[in-house]
Amino acid sequence: MSTADTTEATEATETTEDQQRTEAEQRHYEAICAAEKGVYDLEMVYMRAKSEAADAKKEFEAANASLRSLIRNGVGQLTLPGMGDELNEEWRELPMSELGISDAQVEKFIEAGIKTMGDFSTLTARSSGRWHTSVAGIGEATADKIDLAYIEFWGDHPEYGEKEEPEHGDGEAEEEE
Repeated sequence: MSTADTTEATEATETTEDQQRTEAEQRHYEAICAAEKGVYDLEMVYMRAKSEAADAKKEFEAANASLRSLIRNGVGQLTLPGMGDELNEEWRELPMSELGISDAQVEKFIEAGIKTMGDFSTLTARSSGRWHTSVAGIGEATADKIDLAYIEFWGDHPEYGEKEEPEHGDGEAEEEE
């Protein structure tokens, strides 16, 4: 084989390799374009879902705030029928553990200066439904559970919403005239 033949064969091999490389590069580029379109389509789906989620979150937060307000204002209504009379306030001195919450949660309340049900009631009345921001380590989901426990407490203990009966010296109630 002559030098010219060898050069010609080498050039033919290089041309074939260049064509193969070009074809491989073209397939690679097409794969990148297809993947990019797929990513773009998914990004648009994600952005729509994110926008819908943001709207849903706003609706949820508004409904949650309304519920918290209803809960907060509803407890005080237990005392409305007897307003002006002496109410049973013994519940105010009950420890937070009466709610049936965990010892760790009780400790978080104590660290925040909330030792009794009365302290908690005062906190909830002043906090516009976001009392948990005043207690380190209590998030919104846990606060919702504690709010429900608080409501259950009042359902289980209606006696604390009633007026106290006056004590009489002889132990018997006086008859009304």
